[in-house]
Amino acid sequence: MKQMGWISYSISDLGKFGQELRIDFDKNTKVIKSIYLKNIPK
Repeated sequence: MKQMGWISYSISDLGKFGQELRIDFDKNTKVIKSIYLKNIPK
């Protein structure tokens, strides 16, 4: 059974843009499965 973990944080740049970065990785092997970066206009 594989365990997936994720790390996410958000940054706001003067209230103009929101940015989210998420990294999915395997907790057992510490291998990064995917990296997701999203810009959200506000």
